[in-house]
Amino acid sequence: MKLFWPQDANHGEVQPHPVIDDTGKPNQPMASHPSYRRHRSLLLSSLALASILVLSSCTQTLRDDQPPVTSYQVDVNVLAGIPFNPQDGTVKLFDSYIESGVVQLTTSDDSRQIIYTKVVNTGDIEVFRMTEGESPKRLTESGEIKTDPLIDNAGHAIWLTNDSIYVDATAVPTPEGTPTVPHILGDTLFLQWIPAGSNDPYLASVDMGTLKFSQERSPVIISRLSSDPDNANLWVEGFNPETGLMAQFAYIPSNTGDGDWVHLTDERVTLNGQAVDLASLGASAATSLIAKSWINVNDPLGSLAEANNNEGRLSWYVSYRLLGLLAASQDAQMASALGSDNLNATITRMCGQLVQSAGEHGWPTTRYSTDQSELWLLVTNATVLYPLLKALNMGFITDPNLKERLLATMRQVFVDNETNWVDGQGYHFQYGSHYEFDGVIMPWNQQTIFGLALIEMTQATGDERYVGRAVELVELFSAEFVFADDGSLLWRYWPQVFYDGWESSDTISVNTPSRKPTQSLYFEDVPHASWNSLFLQEVAKHRKNQIRAQQELDALRLTVSNLGQNGSWACYMGAPESARANTAFCRPKFGWVALNVESLNSTYSKWFLTTSRFDGDPLFDLVVASTG
Repeated sequence: MKLFWPQDANHGEVQPHPVIDDTGKPNQPMASHPSYRRHRSLLLSSLALASILVLSSCTQTLRDDQPPVTSYQVDVNVLAGIPFNPQDGTVKLFDSYIESGVVQLTTSDDSRQIIYTKVVNTGDIEVFRMTEGESPKRLTESGEIKTDPLIDNAGHAIWLTNDSIYVDATAVPTPEGTPTVPHILGDTLFLQWIPAGSNDPYLASVDMGTLKFSQERSPVIISRLSSDPDNANLWVEGFNPETGLMAQFAYIPSNTGDGDWVHLTDERVTLNGQAVDLASLGASAATSLIAKSWINVNDPLGSLAEANNNEGRLSWYVSYRLLGLLAASQDAQMASALGSDNLNATITRMCGQLVQSAGEHGWPTTRYSTDQSELWLLVTNATVLYPLLKALNMGFITDPNLKERLLATMRQVFVDNETNWVDGQGYHFQYGSHYEFDGVIMPWNQQTIFGLALIEMTQATGDERYVGRAVELVELFSAEFVFADDGSLLWRYWPQVFYDGWESSDTISVNTPSRKPTQSLYFEDVPHASWNSLFLQEVAKHRKNQIRAQQELDALRLTVSNLGQNGSWACYMGAPESARANTAFCRPKFGWVALNVESLNSTYSKWFLTTSRFDGDPLFDLVVASTG
């Protein structure tokens, strides 16, 4: 939990923060206070000395490293200053212990304790703590996905799950909701809390002694919490839905009710330990810094590629991260910012791990099973196969054995699902499988993700069968398009045959033997529709009617323009402006940004940092938005 005072990226000056008077209330901006210059001089002197000490410490660490110095990348905000080796995916703890599979890691302020999450041999993500001079100790056995581990000097161990907060292995009593972005300040844990059924961000606090939980509305969707070197004040960064800008606030807690929020500045975010002015940097440079900062905090070594797919980690996170890294490798500035050699090594290692972990029928998951048994779903396989085949076609998979194993897996998945293809309809779920909608036709997005893999498979093998099936799929899909009065393109989540319903006598499904006809009130939700948008763009050049294909893409760009702007988005295609929400869930993803519509892409980096960490990794979205 190394904390650094925000600095200006261009001038290295300490940014003005409010002075707190004896009552605990903000007085006046530090820049206008009579003693500001004296305080600033002392702080700058302290920072200069601290920087020298940090650099000296890192240099000494590097001298002792094995393998050679050049293979380690050291940054005071990368894994809390702990050196790591992107070439083999290892981390060196306390200059002596080599650890692999690390996903996230932080240190205590006194640097004597380290807490981290790692992928264990079962493929689960567990929490470990290591004290200087001792061996690592495993803190969890649950198999849940843990994120954002923190530890303080007193040894309080913190981590989050999708819906819970843990302090020293005890779950904090909370209402239903989702915790993110934790930070320890004194004896209090602060974090963002999104209540269940709400899009509104709250700043929550937990007394680590009593585990008492409280919350109050936050003016921003929080991307980062930090505090000054003396742990006196809480700094809050995030996206302000009212202004459409990234904003920084100082938060002063109160013992009697809600705390005070003091607005500090706009369009300035902290990346890799420095305050960065987004406007002055320019879009391309800012995007590169944001991408680097995101990766450094969230699985910098790609370790989650070693996880199992029980909770869909490979399908719904690792695949997105791999697509983002592949896209970054093709952009010179982005690749330079991330380090080309390290980037390529991470991609190659992730591809090898994913291919080797595949079973005969792909990557099973228990996430959607009716009885927690393994399922081989087309969509959970396709989301992994698509980036792997793309990596193969880009030259990242050169080992003949890995290449053949990947192609064999794709061939088997194709054969498995050809028996579930119905002419004139498309792919259906496997009849009799342990899935709620066994035998039922698949939603469009689940079919089009596989369509993307089919296109890559033809490029890899030259076999036209695969792209031929993708073209059949797009013609079925486009037959159900709806064009709004303004010419924008819309479609629904399920194919029409699903809404038509079925009787038990039709023998469609075991688990859902009948379903009454229904009418969809909405068109498809924006996030899922990203896959359909990307598919339409990739398959366009293979279609017989090129004029029609381009007309549909033009109409799709109109659809993007109607989705919203500045972080306020419609959650469903074709929804009125009144239905827009300030939520990361509704943000248009990669398939939308790939259309290169200025109203969407020009502001993407401003609210990118507020997105979720390990569910649909947004790196791919950011890179596509910046490179077009």
